[in-house]
Amino acid sequence: MFFRILSFIGLIAVIIWIYSALKSNQEIKKSIGVWIKGQIQEIFIAFKNIKKTPPSDYFVIFRKTIYFLTILCVLILAFTGFLPVLFGSHLSGYLLLIHVSVAPIFAICMALISLIWASQKRFDRLNWEWFRKLFKKNRNQSNSVQFYNCTEKVFFWFLLILALIIILSILLSMLKYFGTGAQEFLIQLHRFSALFFVIASCYHTYLIIFQCIKEKSIK
Repeated sequence: MFFRILSFIGLIAVIIWIYSALKSNQEIKKSIGVWIKGQIQEIFIAFKNIKKTPPSDYFVIFRKTIYFLTILCVLILAFTGFLPVLFGSHLSGYLLLIHVSVAPIFAICMALISLIWASQKRFDRLNWEWFRKLFKKNRNQSNSVQFYNCTEKVFFWFLLILALIIILSILLSMLKYFGTGAQEFLIQLHRFSALFFVIASCYHTYLIIFQCIKEKSIK
């Protein structure tokens, strides 16, 4: 019951936040649909004309494909995982089949994301300087570029940690070495980490799209 209530509050809060963020930022609101459509079309065109695509563009296309495939997996897993919970039921039937089928793809995508973007998401000198000023409560922290850059990196590593917990918790719960109490703990850990992952991934995606629209390029 507690997880059901927390899930309901968390998901409603995310919806309200997304609505408020888009309403307060008209530039993002007007550009987000066009940007996403353009990125997806670019991927499909590249695959359709794969023989004409320069080899130097292969990695860029691969990165975009993995990123959008990960978003699709998260949406499917969130829908199949939380829909039964919100209605007071348990994951079963076709929803369970879809959930366990998409989960391995999600795990592979997260592993690839960690390999592709880990080096780029390291905290550099400017990031640490921004954090130092922030912790000193410097009220002159008006560099919005550094704010979005640092926050996006923090959420990137936070999501990787949560993804690792999500994957390991459900895999370990299937092993015979754990008793009933340990298995129940691992399942609860899986559920709560998944909830936090969905909430954090929404904000991280917003930051990514915000930066890409500002810079007109994929990070």
